[in-house]
Amino acid sequence: MFKSFAKIITLITLITLISACRQSAATAVPPTATIVPPPPTAAPPTVAPTPATADNQASRATISANTVDQIVQRQTLSGHSDLVYDLAFTPDARLLASGSVDGTIRLWDVAGGQAVHTLRHSGGVCRVAISPDGALLASGGLNRTVKLWDLETGQVVHTFSGYDGAVCGLDFSPDGALLATGSVDQSVKLWDVASGQLLHTLAGHTSAVFSVAFAPDGAWLASGSARPELHIKLWDVESGQEVHILIGQEADVHDLAFSPDGTLLAAVGPMAEVKLWNLASGQVAHNLQGHNGNVFGTAFSADGTLLASSGDDGTLKLWDVATGRALHDLRHGGEGLTVAFAPDGSLLAYSGADNRVYLWGIPR
Repeated sequence: MFKSFAKIITLITLITLISACRQSAATAVPPTATIVPPPPTAAPPTVAPTPATADNQASRATISANTVDQIVQRQTLSGHSDLVYDLAFTPDARLLASGSVDGTIRLWDVAGGQAVHTLRHSGGVCRVAISPDGALLASGGLNRTVKLWDLETGQVVHTFSGYDGAVCGLDFSPDGALLATGSVDQSVKLWDVASGQLLHTLAGHTSAVFSVAFAPDGAWLASGSARPELHIKLWDVESGQEVHILIGQEADVHDLAFSPDGTLLAAVGPMAEVKLWNLASGQVAHNLQGHNGNVFGTAFSADGTLLASSGDDGTLKLWDVATGRALHDLRHGGEGLTVAFAPDGSLLAYSGADNRVYLWGIPR
């Protein structure tokens, strides 16, 4: 069960984490969920739900407890020679990017199931992200660099360096102007996409950062750390200042995802941890119980009603966000490393320890 997890940890050279985990229990973060308030000058931004339009309402999947069992596997994408650690759809859901420890990013034609481009990062790939306009792809690597690719030409636009460890967190801001990165070197950085210039280094984490995520309105950035810190920090993007700390994670934060309306933050990690945080209260809204092992990936459906989580127990779970109830297990017979919903809600993708990518059709 733990073979792939151990391999991933080895690949990203988390020697500092191993030693940190040996610290005394007195330095460990208590499991009680609390929130550290912002300084008096920091005013939390208003997070408004995304306005519903005829177009985006029509494109959303109408998934419910009554239809979730109609999800069917559509495609198996083969071609990588090592673990596929991250997935990202283009905004039109026509292409799927997969980043692998084999050092490549493959772009798959979703309808045909064929790889149409292969980009080479020159080192194992931890994360991939696609810009909101679908023009750019970012890849974060074990070689301590981030590359920004033009998806039309397949050429590198910018290479971001200056890291002292693997880059395991990536996310574009909703307007596509910024790229956030998180690294094993404990740093969180904000880059200007157009110029390739570093805007802010967000200092404060004392452990490796595996995941970063922008809030839907772009005002906040979330970053999650590993042991021994186990914090989720919320940053004001404009100022680069830390505004909140969510304390209560009991294991490394492997992945983070904001709900589409910006009111919830999902965090997953080892020991079957899947938490939904209410950002208004800073408390855990749901502690989702059901996995039996490490959880590596999580994603919200386009309408925010479902949360998907993938773990090394061989299940891809779908949860009802409102109730915290497990709706369905998509058993794939192998360890799951990451999961992604298509922006139009039509597909769910995940990768397993067999180096393949699987696509599931969502009832509409």
